[in-house]
Amino acid sequence: MFNRWLQENDFGYMNRHVGINELTSRAHESYASIGAKLDDRQVKSREYKALRREKMHEESVLKRLLLKRVKQRKRYADQLRSERVERNRLNRQSKKRTEAPANAKQQRELKQPRRALERLVAKHDANKTKRAAKKTELDRLIADQTRAIEKAQQRMADSVREESRLQALIDEQYLRLDTRRKAFMDAVRISCRNIFCKLAAEFRPLYNNYRDDHFIVRELTRCSGIIHKRNGIAQVLLMPTMQFQPATKQIVQDFLARISRQINAHFNGRSMPVHIQLLDENTNDLDIDQHGLRWVSSPT
Repeated sequence: MFNRWLQENDFGYMNRHVGINELTSRAHESYASIGAKLDDRQVKSREYKALRREKMHEESVLKRLLLKRVKQRKRYADQLRSERVERNRLNRQSKKRTEAPANAKQQRELKQPRRALERLVAKHDANKTKRAAKKTELDRLIADQTRAIEKAQQRMADSVREESRLQALIDEQYLRLDTRRKAFMDAVRISCRNIFCKLAAEFRPLYNNYRDDHFIVRELTRCSGIIHKRNGIAQVLLMPTMQFQPATKQIVQDFLARISRQINAHFNGRSMPVHIQLLDENTNDLDIDQHGLRWVSSPT
C-alpha cells in the first residue's frame, strides 16, 4: 500500500510540475483516412444498444411500479389493522355501557361510541372503495409496462446484433487524436522528471529536511541565471527568487559544487568544464560594459 502511495504521489507531482497529463497537440485524423491501418472487430450494433437502453428504461419503470405495489399493500394492511383495533375498542366500550343500568345521561353517553362506530364503518367503506380503485389502476400500469418490455425484447430480437466497429466510427464521423507529438513531449517530460529526481536524491542527504527539500531543488532548476566563460570554464551563476538562510545557503553551494563535479566527470574531455554556484548579491561578480558581460574580480 505504501508503494502504491509513492507511485500515486509521483504521478501527482508529474501532473503538477512537468504537465504529463497536458494535451500537447490538437492534431487529429479521421477514421476514414486511417481505416486501412486499423484492425476491425465486431461489436454490438448501435441499433441494438439503443433498443437495450430502451428496454432497461422500461424495466426500471416496472421496478418502481412493483415497489410501489409492495408499499401500497403494506400501507393498506396497516390501515385495516388500525381500523380493526379501533372498531374492537368501540365495540367493547359500547357493550360495557349497555350492560350497566342507564339513566338519561348514561343513555346519551351510550350513543357516543355507537356514532363513532358508525363513522368508522362509513370511513372504512369509503377507504375500501378508494383502495380498490388505486389497486386496479396500479395493476393496469404494471400490465402495460410488462407488455412494453415484451415489445422491446421482441424488437431487440429482430434487430441486427453486431456490426463493424470501424464502419460505425466512420459513419459517425469520429476523429482520433494524433498522439505522436505528445509521445515525443512525454519522453521529454519524463526525462525532466528523472533529472529532477536524481538532483533531489543528491540534495536530500545534505539538507536533511523532507518538508521543503524538493521545493528548493525545483527553485534551483527553474531560476534565472548567467552563463559566462572564464579561464576555459563555463561559470553558471544562479539567481533564485527565494532568500536562503546562511546555513541553507552553504548547503546549496555544496550541492551545486557536487553537481558540477559530477557533470565534469561525466563529460571529461568531451566538453568545457562547468562551475555552478549562486550569484552572491553582496559582491560585484559581474559588470556590464558596451561589449556585454565581462568578469570583474570580487573585492578582497
